[in-house]
Amino acid sequence: MTSPSQVRSLYVKSFVVPFQNYKDQEYKVALHRYTKTPDAPNTGDIFLFTHAITAHKEQWVPMLEHLWANDDLNISEAWAYDSPNHGDSFHLNKEWIEKDMDSLSSAFTMIYAMRGVLKSGLLPVSESRKLIVVGHSAGTTAIVWNVVRCVEAKEPIPFSLAIIIEPTILTTEVATKVTMRMKPFVQMRPWQWESKEEAKEFFDENLPWSRWDKAIREVYVDHGMLHKAEGTELKTPAAIEAACYPNAEAQAYARDHFYEFAEKVPAHIILGTRTDFIPKPVQDDFVKYVDGHVQSIQWVKSGHMLIQENPKGCADAIRKILESSAVSGVPKAKL
Repeated sequence: MTSPSQVRSLYVKSFVVPFQNYKDQEYKVALHRYTKTPDAPNTGDIFLFTHAITAHKEQWVPMLEHLWANDDLNISEAWAYDSPNHGDSFHLNKEWIEKDMDSLSSAFTMIYAMRGVLKSGLLPVSESRKLIVVGHSAGTTAIVWNVVRCVEAKEPIPFSLAIIIEPTILTTEVATKVTMRMKPFVQMRPWQWESKEEAKEFFDENLPWSRWDKAIREVYVDHGMLHKAEGTELKTPAAIEAACYPNAEAQAYARDHFYEFAEKVPAHIILGTRTDFIPKPVQDDFVKYVDGHVQSIQWVKSGHMLIQENPKGCADAIRKILESSAVSGVPKAKL
């Protein structure tokens, strides 16, 4: 653990968590604990965030700043980790990954990483401090899988509430088609620049990054990249990110077991209004599939990268969920 530093206005403590992946290899994850103040009280409920492919743990910060702009929510800390093949975690696991690219099955890697974080003993969950899990895209499969595995193992379920953002909880056929479309784009995109300024200019001027909120682009450049004397590059090389696709098996597992998951944990869905990654007929099918099994579905003005494009809209949607729940908000009418 390091002493508190800052990511934008939030204070952060950093941890490294060892865990065994699905091949029983020893991996590690870089984990951050975010708070509003350096000496935040050990009271209040807790967030755990799991990100999408190509994202990283610091990209939750602008959304958290909006959510924590007022002091009315009973949430004192938020934890976020880099998937073992992303960001700072990639560099902790680089030797393993370069020897065994098959271990990059992103969703399964995220699944076991989340289990490692939950088993680490670092999250101060208790009867009076509830854990609210928030997942985006491929990260949502880790939430479903861990709940179902807890049920199968007759272990306590760690989550009191689940917030599922733009999930890739799909059938095997659809998941393969959708994710394989992304692989060549991710593989061929630039990931090295001569300077930090050149990288920033590239993201400001090119889609899809130019659609992102300015604060998110700044976080991406400041914390998602390595800045060296010889140039600037993404912490996760493009070839490594591309190798995370497809992960259809894990996504199909999450769909097949979604009802079982939703019976155990109150689940809320947040979707983007622009269907730029998951086709609209697929999103419509998912909405019908989960109807009657989730507590609410909200739409936020955004595409699939909702956290990146509209962090304030995401924060507003999460606030509505918390205010409508008995967890971390004043109970109000259901959404």
